[in-house]
Amino acid sequence: MQPGISSHPDPDDQYSSHDRLIVIGVRHHSPACAQLVRRTIEDHSPAFVLIEGPADFNPHIEDLRLPHQLPLAIFSFHATPRSTHASYSPFCCYSPEWEALQAAWSTGARPLFCDLPAWHPDFGDRTNRYADLHGERAAAVERAAAQALGEDGRDAFWDAIAEQSPPEQLEERLAYYFDLLRPDGVEDPQEFARERYMAA
Repeated sequence: MQPGISSHPDPDDQYSSHDRLIVIGVRHHSPACAQLVRRTIEDHSPAFVLIEGPADFNPHIEDLRLPHQLPLAIFSFHATPRSTHASYSPFCCYSPEWEALQAAWSTGARPLFCDLPAWHPDFGDRTNRYADLHGERAAAVERAAAQALGEDGRDAFWDAIAEQSPPEQLEERLAYYFDLLRPDGVEDPQEFARERYMAA
């Protein structure tokens, strides 16, 4: 990870909390990850909270402060003379993205979606913007890890390492989980444009 960008902040390093980009890896619709996101935002009081979601919705992000009944979704539709593209970004009460929005507003931070617009050509032909391009590899890794832990399948494995994790161990367990899923050297060139956009 680059200096100043950390998923494991070290309070004694040369970067102050005001200079740091803290990255939190999450699984969508995870209560444990949602709680971690809220705690981190409340503990660090950032000026901005960047959330995986369609950046072209940012001019309307305040609409999400209205009294909604969850679940809800942002629906994107884009048409040209040659093609159409539809996508949605779902939220429920235990979505890390929803908790990020709520915690940002409650702490005075400005939330912004930082992902490519859902219709952007760099998403390719994906119908689900959150689809994992490493799905088969990730499934094999999760099956092997579940078997090693004696868990009955991928969902039971996730529950054991994350949802049932003591809160003080969750960040370390998530780092281990994401390193298993995407170790260095397995980056997908199809994701480079999207990752450059989010990094910018």
